[in-house]
Amino acid sequence: RQEILHCRWWLGLELAFIRPRMVVALGASAAFALTDNNAPLTSRRGQAEIGLHGGPVLISWHPSYILRLNDSVARERARRELIEDIIQAARMGVSV
Repeated sequence: RQEILHCRWWLGLELAFIRPRMVVALGASAAFALTDNNAPLTSRRGQAEIGLHGGPVLISWHPSYILRLNDSVARERARRELIEDIIQAARMGVSV
């Protein structure tokens, strides 16, 4: 977490420059870096939160987390959830 705190200013500059419509945080470290919220991902996954940059951040599983799951049913469920979250983020990021 120290590294995140030391480098967050750079992330803030990049987000201010790019001004993305949506940011997807893959995993706990990314979610913390973007939102400063250390709450478990189980209750946050698939939800959009307002990031420190003032824009939406959709939180999902990190692919390495999915690969480390030993239970094949849980692994497949998490894989489907990640795909659903990416589709949701794409829809939310599209201008209407």
